[in-house]
Amino acid sequence: MRSLCFPASFVLCCFLSLVCQPLGAAQDLNRLYTLSLAQLAMLKVTSATKRSQPLNQIPATVYVFTEDDFNRYGFSDLKDVLKFTSGVEYGYAHSWLQGGQRGFTGVWSQTRILIDGRDADETSSNQAHITHQYPLYNVKRVEVIQGPASSLYGADVFVGLINIVTKNSSNSAPGHKLSLSYGRGQDEQESRQINYSWIHKAGDWGLSLHASYLDLEEPDFSDYVVTTDYSFADRQLREDFLAAGYPYKDDNEGYNLMVHYQKSLDASSGLEVGVDQRGSRDGGGIENPELIYTNFQETQDQTRAYISYRKIRENGDKLSFDYQFERERTVYDFNWRSLELGDPPPLLSFAQEWGRLKTYTLQYDVDNRELNNYLILGLNYKDLDLSKPEFQLSTFDALIPFLDHKVKSLFVQDQQAFWQEQFLLTLGARYDDSDLYGGITTVRGALQYNINQHSSLKLLYGEAYREPTVFELSTNDALDPSDITTTELVYDGRPNENISYKFSIYHSEAKNIIAEDRQATDGVARNIGKKDADGVELMLRWLLKRYQGFAWFNYVDVSEQLDVADIKLAAGVTRTLDNDWQLSAVAKYTGAVDTEAFNRDAERENVEVDSYHTLDIILKSKAFDLGNAGRASLTATIKNAFNHKNFYSNPRGPDPIKFLDQGRSFTLQASFSF
Repeated sequence: MRSLCFPASFVLCCFLSLVCQPLGAAQDLNRLYTLSLAQLAMLKVTSATKRSQPLNQIPATVYVFTEDDFNRYGFSDLKDVLKFTSGVEYGYAHSWLQGGQRGFTGVWSQTRILIDGRDADETSSNQAHITHQYPLYNVKRVEVIQGPASSLYGADVFVGLINIVTKNSSNSAPGHKLSLSYGRGQDEQESRQINYSWIHKAGDWGLSLHASYLDLEEPDFSDYVVTTDYSFADRQLREDFLAAGYPYKDDNEGYNLMVHYQKSLDASSGLEVGVDQRGSRDGGGIENPELIYTNFQETQDQTRAYISYRKIRENGDKLSFDYQFERERTVYDFNWRSLELGDPPPLLSFAQEWGRLKTYTLQYDVDNRELNNYLILGLNYKDLDLSKPEFQLSTFDALIPFLDHKVKSLFVQDQQAFWQEQFLLTLGARYDDSDLYGGITTVRGALQYNINQHSSLKLLYGEAYREPTVFELSTNDALDPSDITTTELVYDGRPNENISYKFSIYHSEAKNIIAEDRQATDGVARNIGKKDADGVELMLRWLLKRYQGFAWFNYVDVSEQLDVADIKLAAGVTRTLDNDWQLSAVAKYTGAVDTEAFNRDAERENVEVDSYHTLDIILKSKAFDLGNAGRASLTATIKNAFNHKNFYSNPRGPDPIKFLDQGRSFTLQASFSF
């Protein structure tokens, strides 16, 4: 019980510190707030249903963070958003993000990531691979959908999806914006980032250009990785590398270049064309430090080019066509884990160069307003052409049948309102025809009862089906696909314009879950059988004079509870100090986690990773007028303000035991609009 009270004291201290600030000017209290709770409830979201609907009418559980939230709580990239999103399993090894959704954890292999509704998954692994390539400088909002969304986005949207909505000429004000940030932290952590955006509008067309570069040196964990808290295995090897003059290092880079053009062809049709280039250079993190001591680097580059056409008919029906071409490369450079082979040890490289994915989507929307019915019919075709991996230590001949993969899909969704729109019934189905696994049908359904204009009750059901990825098949070509069903009851309430809340109870049943057990089977993926998850989520947003904030609570009970905390909670609060400044704090608590680890005798045993609690403090100014030079604002952030020593469990295997999170860090950002 002490551990549960401790994070609550964090939130209390934070709240009291905000309350005790000088009151300042009494007028214009909400000048820094640009999105009220009432506006948020009516925010148009498309990712859940492939049609624009207010958030409070969506037949799904969707959590949204907007650009106002990013500024308010000091979020700089997607990892920050997911860390404070309800229902997310979060772990960070200072390389790619680990975790998942609602009790299903790993490396996000069961979640799909979208950018403006288009697939952005890593093609070779078919997963939401999240490193340093998703900054928030050009993002309007992030939508996280909990539960299967297979009927519209594919049978393999297993436990949810993440949709990143970027800024363009139709949803953001024109102009230039430049931001510069610098950060320092414990253990020689250091970061530098520059972001630039230009949005232009002219008559019936618009153009947006975004560019970003991040240079990040993660903390130096030399002292930690030679302790038995980190691992009993290979401890002497790590000490030998340090003694030989190879210090721990984790140098990272991330970049993004995006161009988007849109034009109205006439009053009823429009065209969008764009290119999105994202990449990261990751130093490897804390997971395999004996590789980092020399010159490890993971290179990820992804280019997405797309063209989209839409036509709205006189009766309100809409025809849309979207084509996306995606090109991707993955390269791992590292050294042998042996100083006896050379100084430094010989260099190895794994490379999968420029795989290609073509996606075609044709969708027709029938808007029958007289019958209060909205019908979506769609066709989708995916053509995946992966390059054969090259690696000195392995042959991938067995993968050849899986490298060329084609999927033809038919999807339909119907939404019918009854009894003066008091009831809303949603039914969806999808048929996927895979040239590797044959045909599969998945369904989705929702019944919503609008109790009154401020509250609703939703009953949700969803199915999904996940094929093994190329990486998984490279170790075991006899893997079976996984499937899952989720049932959920959700209550949405907004008793007044100052409070909104969401309460959800869900049950998920999954079979043939695919997992990797690196240490026991040298990386062989396997089907681990059945997994159930039962959970409760409570999300609250509030606004009161000078204050506004959010709070959420999660409880999840998983049939195999390893690496999943049963209790998680977070809260954020913002206080307007005066007309020029606002002060925010965001805190998170995760209960103790059981994980599997090797002991001194190289035998497996379950150990407990301590509870996690952290507090960030953010001071932000309004945009000050610089005359003809434009406007400028400042943001100062302290992360992990109490410098608490936090750990994440390792969901990928029993070694290493756990990962040390970063200590206290400071970031200063200056933004200019002109």
